[in-house]
Amino acid sequence: MLRIAAFGIVCVLLGANAMPAIAKERMVVQGNHLIYDLSPSSGLPEAEQTILPEDHILLAGLLMEHPEVDTVVVSGGGGVSWPAHEMASKIEVFGLNTIAKKTCSSACTTILLAGRERSMHKGSRLGFHRTSNSADHLREVYSSLRGDVGWKDEFAFANYIFEQGQVTARSYIESLVRRGVNAEFALRVLTYGSNDMWYPSEEELLESGVLTRPPRPE
Repeated sequence: MLRIAAFGIVCVLLGANAMPAIAKERMVVQGNHLIYDLSPSSGLPEAEQTILPEDHILLAGLLMEHPEVDTVVVSGGGGVSWPAHEMASKIEVFGLNTIAKKTCSSACTTILLAGRERSMHKGSRLGFHRTSNSADHLREVYSSLRGDVGWKDEFAFANYIFEQGQVTARSYIESLVRRGVNAEFALRVLTYGSNDMWYPSEEELLESGVLTRPPRPE
């Protein structure tokens, strides 16, 4: 399930004032490509090899500074989902292409799928599964927002989470279909739990519309 929207908004507002300086090494502009590499070979500390809440701010700044960028190259195993969606929105607004390199899985694919044209380097892999929330995160959301939202008890919160899960699943399917991916592919993604991962073949990625261009030599 995607991060609770209200909680995500709180994080953004806090981030504007409380987040540490963003290391630009997380994203590097090379010619008309912006490289966003969170793979183990990126040279980043292991704790930073994940999508972080402040990354969408960094992306927006670099795109404004470098109007020549027309392609975002992504790698990594995912991370926090709401900034991935923020970055996807910016990629769509700027009309950028996307390319996956090495392995791009979980929330990384959210970024890839925002591309106007989408491809990957030959031999790379795309990994898909449905999203989830940790028990610690749900406990934090319940404690933080219970009074404001008016949940009577944990059972009322559980009902809210159940409803949000259905909304999230529908939104995921709609977002993929809107980007030219067939609904059958999206439905199959939802059969893979958060501790599992589906790596479709190159043929499946092209036939489903996930990739709009064939894999390219590195």
